Amino acid sequence: MREGVPSGRYNHSIPSMRKRFQKAVEVNESRLLRIEEPGKVREYGIPEGRIKDISSKYSLEVFLSDTTRDPESFGSKGMEALIAALKGSGDRTWEMMEKVSEQTKVVFPHNVQYLMEAYILAIRPDSARYSVSESTPASLHIQIEGCPCSSKEEVPCQSICKAAAARACAEWGLAPEISLNKSSTCDLKINIGEDKRRGVT
Repeated sequence: MREGVPSGRYNHSIPSMRKRFQKAVEVNESRLLRIEEPGKVREYGIPEGRIKDISSKYSLEVFLSDTTRDPESFGSKGMEALIAALKGSGDRTWEMMEKVSEQTKVVFPHNVQYLMEAYILAIRPDSARYSVSESTPASLHIQIEGCPCSSKEEVPCQSICKAAAARACAEWGLAPEISLNKSSTCDLKINIGEDKRRGVT
């Protein structure tokens, strides 16, 4: 018997612990995500041409050229066009986000944030300025600066961004509370609450 080690106990407990440890760290190879694939060149980010296509139909400049348009429909259709452009676009970032969402069942805030940032770039192709002040599992806050509609009180532009955000969330079955304060720096807030964090079923 080794000094300080009870007889019989040492020989049996260590291998047992080792087996339990090995089982705990086993990796399911099918769940591994590979950012790069040998021999394949992947593009990260939405192809510029697709953003331009959306801008040509759904930019704020287009909306202001005919303010008889319904702002909610304009925002919702613009986001729909963006989502359609992303699917099958070859944007590796979006592909990886969708794969992670499938495995984790979590889509907020990252998926919605990605769509909203792309949407802002699309509706303001020459002057997009924004910052994300809060991005958590329960809320997403985006400050949008210098919007050309901010000084036009008669233009209900809040409805455009709110409708776009609602459509982005609806893609994963989320029905959040959305608010937007119109000013020189618009404050868009998307809150899903504590009980709706897991958006993929």
